[in-house]
Amino acid sequence: MGKMIDAQSICIATAATNQVGNEGSIFRFVFWHSVALAAIVGVIVMVYAYVLPQFIPSGLNFIR
Repeated sequence: MGKMIDAQSICIATAATNQVGNEGSIFRFVFWHSVALAAIVGVIVMVYAYVLPQFIPSGLNFIR
């Protein structure tokens, strides 16, 4: 998720698409996608932790 807002990735993307100087607007656009993705992953983790804990594998179950 951090790769989307990595400064090097944004600079390479602007150079590749001939948009040099628009790094700030690209960062503002991509930042909210990164926040949304983090929220979605957080919700999935919370569901597995509190609603469906039986689906989390335990290392002890694989020894038998």
